[in-house]
Amino acid sequence: MAEAAAPARKPKPWALVYKDYCTGCEACIQMCPIKDCIIKDGDSPEKSWVHVVPQKCIGCTLCVQICPWDCIEMLPREQYPSATPGTFVGAPGDIMKAS
Repeated sequence: MAEAAAPARKPKPWALVYKDYCTGCEACIQMCPIKDCIIKDGDSPEKSWVHVVPQKCIGCTLCVQICPWDCIEMLPREQYPSATPGTFVGAPGDIMKAS
């Protein structure tokens, strides 16, 4: 008798950083277990932020847990914005409210 195939696992969500709320403190970069998943942007130390490379995100939520500014949230892949990483503006919760 053949064994039944394991059910497909739902893809883990991706982290999204809200640029306007991020201070660029890099706590999330230090916590992330994946190299180059979270990248620092900005043209000066006074005006910097980070962004997530969604294709590298494993959905572990460590960045969300460590962020002192609560500017990172996990989004289902199908709701993740198509904007260029690092350019998304808005407030935490905006995308989830719209769906």
